[in-house]
Amino acid sequence: PESVDRYIQRVYEGDTGYLDLVASRLELGVLAFEGGQVQHNDQVRWLISAVGADYDYVFLDAQPTISRMLIASFEAAQTILVPVRPEFLSSIGLPLLRQVIETIYPSVERRPRWMPQIGVMGIVYTMFQAHLTMTQASVADIQRVAKDMGYPIFATHISNSTKFTWSAKNSLPIFRTEPSSRYAVELAALAVEFIKRADGISPVTREGV
Repeated sequence: PESVDRYIQRVYEGDTGYLDLVASRLELGVLAFEGGQVQHNDQVRWLISAVGADYDYVFLDAQPTISRMLIASFEAAQTILVPVRPEFLSSIGLPLLRQVIETIYPSVERRPRWMPQIGVMGIVYTMFQAHLTMTQASVADIQRVAKDMGYPIFATHISNSTKFTWSAKNSLPIFRTEPSSRYAVELAALAVEFIKRADGISPVTREGV
């Protein structure tokens, strides 16, 4: 419908598929602090319910802090992919994330009854610097915490590089700016691993939505 299409922008179209984007703004986080606004978090779920059948995958990129956008993403998401920078603070943040997912968010009781509970697909290491002793120690800590929580860790990790920032500055994916780089290879490998893991997740449908 027109009311939905006006939010969606086609950013890529090829022989095998297409990529659409619903752009956001950092200023949206301020809405969480405006009176009366924090209770209305179903806009993202409404949008996906309206157009989700047109897509194989819908990704929601939310900041790792308790905010209106994070709760709105929780209400629309089926599973969570957790990007983690291997450092000491990450091993502290993961248990807090589990507390939000398993205790704090369910207590709000805003998730529709026809949607299953949120699952965690796994953890992906980002900004990875294998040569640093700190990275190696942090990976061991994160692996221990993840095992205790039952969160799998992806075999693929994304190395640290300023090339991602450069690509973002030029509004282009790294496959266009650095197509032969190891960073592009890592992202391609991550996509393959993601698809394999996602194959085991059944799509959520609801009659009349």
